[in-house]
Amino acid sequence: MHLLLPPRWTRLADVTVGGPQRQTADVVVGPSGVHVVIRQASAGGATARLRVREATAAAAAVRATLPARYRDVVAAVVQLEGAGEDGGVVDGVTVATANVLAEALRCRPRVLSTSEAAGVAGRLRVALEASSPPPARRERRWPRPARRRVLKAA
Repeated sequence: MHLLLPPRWTRLADVTVGGPQRQTADVVVGPSGVHVVIRQASAGGATARLRVREATAAAAAVRATLPARYRDVVAAVVQLEGAGEDGGVVDGVTVATANVLAEALRCRPRVLSTSEAAGVAGRLRVALEASSPPPARRERRWPRPARRRVLKAA
């Protein structure tokens, strides 16, 4: 599910973060800070606690790539799949559906200026996308036809 974010927010989709237990997350950067979003299919109790731990570890990995002055603006978030209006905080991690989450991120206090958010997003784009494996190349099913040269009459 895609978060609907206002202009001047940056979403780095499906980047690989974490230490030994690497996982895929979305990193959202805006005036309210850097938010590391882990998706969860259902709202089950044991699974939710596991996702909260994974989100905390992923946020710590993202925090380590930033300069010291920006490390305090990184927050872990778990996005529940579904169209409900559920949300809450578990062990300091925001857990909510996409509808609630987008509004919660927009309403948080401003901690970054517009230029700082753009700079942090650029730094994270370089650091995180460079560490992610490159996408698999698709092979062509059919070879390209040979180009024919058309001779013009003089």
